[in-house]
Amino acid sequence: MKNIIIISVNDFLNEADRNNIRNLDSPEIQDAARGLKIQNFKFWTGKDLLKLNVDFEGNRLKVCDEVIKNEALESIWRTWPNIEHQFSTLADEINKNNINKIKARDDSLSRIYQLRQQDVSKNSLEDYFFNGVNLDGHTEFGCLSSPSFYTNTP
Repeated sequence: MKNIIIISVNDFLNEADRNNIRNLDSPEIQDAARGLKIQNFKFWTGKDLLKLNVDFEGNRLKVCDEVIKNEALESIWRTWPNIEHQFSTLADEINKNNINKIKARDDSLSRIYQLRQQDVSKNSLEDYFFNGVNLDGHTEFGCLSSPSFYTNTP
C-alpha cells in the first residue's frame, strides 16, 4: 500500500475502496446483525450501518480525523446511488431480528419467573403437589442422614 496522507474529505473519497464501503456483509455489520450485546440493544439505522463501514475504511486508510470520516459519511449517504435504500433495508431486517431475540429472551425470563411463584392451593395435598413438600427446615432425607449409613455399622 502506498503511503497516502488524507487531509480532506475528497482525499478520503478518492482513496477509499468503494467495495469496502458498500459491503453489506462486512464483519462490523455482521456483529450488529448477530446482536452480540442484546442487553445493550441499539436500534440501527441505515446510516449507522454505513458508518461502521466508513469507519472501517477510515481505519484502513489511517484517518484519525473524525470530522473527515463524518463528512465523508454524509457525502456518501447523499450522493451514492441506492446506498440509502440498501443500508436502510438491511437495518430494518437487523432490527426485526434483534427485536425477535429480545422478545424470545423476555418470554423465557417470564416463564422462569412464573416457575418460582408458588401456586395458591385449597388444601395441603394440593399445596404439596404444586409447591413441594416442606420438611420444616430439615435437610436430611431418611436413612441418608444417619451416620451408620456411611460407616456400615448398625
